[in-house]
Amino acid sequence: MNIFQTSAIAICVVAASMAAPVHAQQWQGAWNTTYGQLRLAQDGDHLFGDYRDGTIEGIVDRATGRARTIFRNPDGSTGYAEFKLVRDGSFSGAFDWENQPLPRHDAGPANRKWTGSRTATTVPPITRFKLPANRSAFINGAPAKYRQWINGFSMAIDAPAAAPTPTPAASASARNPLAAKIPKLADYPASFVPKTIEVQVDRLGYYVGGLGVFRPDSLWAADVYGTYGVYAYCETPAGTRQISPLAGQANRVFDRSRNQAVSVGGSGEHSNVAVDINQATRRFPFDTACINTPGGRIAIQLQTNLNERNAIEARDTKLGYRGFKFYLDQLPLLNTRTFVSSSSSQALNIWSHFTNPEISEIYTQATQNRRSIGVRGTIRFLP
Repeated sequence: MNIFQTSAIAICVVAASMAAPVHAQQWQGAWNTTYGQLRLAQDGDHLFGDYRDGTIEGIVDRATGRARTIFRNPDGSTGYAEFKLVRDGSFSGAFDWENQPLPRHDAGPANRKWTGSRTATTVPPITRFKLPANRSAFINGAPAKYRQWINGFSMAIDAPAAAPTPTPAASASARNPLAAKIPKLADYPASFVPKTIEVQVDRLGYYVGGLGVFRPDSLWAADVYGTYGVYAYCETPAGTRQISPLAGQANRVFDRSRNQAVSVGGSGEHSNVAVDINQATRRFPFDTACINTPGGRIAIQLQTNLNERNAIEARDTKLGYRGFKFYLDQLPLLNTRTFVSSSSSQALNIWSHFTNPEISEIYTQATQNRRSIGVRGTIRFLP
């Protein structure tokens, strides 16, 4: 499944075909699936969690064990799927995209199947789903197509929540005066004042097919080496100065020699963790003086110099130095279009995380000879 495809997925999970009530935490735990690890928590009939780079949330039918959930990718694409538990601790399932007919776990083409087996019954770390989960907010905010899909589920449909009365404090300018200069701050709580910029870039991706190709394939794998780092700058009409990382950290995040190349891709994965998340995190001071300077902007730049290792060193694919720069005022708001900067040989994509509007996803892609290596991570503000 292409998690970057611009459509929508809702996942529907069906329990064992018995009329008995569903046991608590029937779906809770970790699952090894066709599309990577699936991590789920269950609270009554409310199911939520994440997988690879996306999130899952839905409702389990208490009477039959069926559960139908909405599956969302970080770029906002969604769709529908249905799973059914089988007795050996595994499930069968199928999915399809938002503009397609609703799927059935036992029907559909082979490339729409999604199966898995349980590897743990305890709740695994859920990092991409914004906690705490809110069952009523999920149902009331779900598309009509999904609400109709779960119509008839035992205790599934809630009454719509009353719309909150707008107040002057709800405006972006009342939330934070800096929102006028950095619109993304409008996605943060009313009392939020940014003090730190946090950038995490822990994943590498590999693709064959050229710029703009995001579809993973089990045959598309590579050993990648080289360097990449994160840099911040204050740019004003008077000039540019670098903003150093906090705690004396180096700007460089990834540094591997050819003999230390890391494997990327394969097994249906589009990207792999290349650096431990703690080592991949860089925090920079939010330079208010820079923002308040007329014409002042804070820039973030990912600098990469990555290579694909081949059996013969002379045949290595060397992408060379690349710089991917964007400004904090270009971070997209929730439900707005993705920010994209591209040329004939590289691209930078930024989009708001679908379930956590405070987080923006970053993806760079450098291409040469139809082979692409990308760095992926997130950026957010901290108080």
